[in-house]
This record gives sequence, structure tokens and C-alpha cells, in this order.
Amino acid sequence: MLDARKLTKMQKGNPDSWVDVKQRLPMLSQKRYYPQLTYGYARGREAYNYVENIRRYQVSLVGYLQEKEKKAAQTAQAQAALGRGYPTVAPDLALNLD
Repeated sequence: MLDARKLTKMQKGNPDSWVDVKQRLPMLSQKRYYPQLTYGYARGREAYNYVENIRRYQVSLVGYLQEKEKKAAQTAQAQAALGRGYPTVAPDLALNLD
């Protein structure tokens, strides 16, 4: 990652931006770039794929949790609506405790 950030800076990109750095990761395995870097050759495509897979998984989890919360709210709303149709009866009246 340090070499990818260095290469990004050399190419006038923002080394603190994942969007800029991820474009340079595959370049770490190209002979025209790695000799001028501190750590030399690297399989940057693997790092790129690894991070992108994690980011896709995170997006999936967020979507799943949002859908789950939405369904729970709908269920609670439906259950509350069902309960409104029935009258409230005090326990002593229901059991004829007079």
C-alpha cells in the first residue's frame, strides 16, 4: 500500500483517497513502475480484489440490515393495527371477580 500511495502521489493523485490509490495497485506489478518504488514488484491486483470484495460484502450487510429493520417495522405496525380492533377489558371484568 505504501508503494501504491507513493505512485499515486508521483502521478499527481491523492494518496489519501482509495479511489485514486486503487487505480495504481495493479501498476505495482508492471515492470515500468516497480523499479522506481521502495518495495519493488507487488501483486497489486490481489490487494485491489481483496479490498473490493470486503467493500462489496459491507454494502451487502448494510442492505440486508436495512431490509431487516424495514420488515420488523412493518410487522410491528401490522400487529399494532390488528390490536386496535379489539376493545380493552379490565381483568376483573373479564374474570367476573365481583
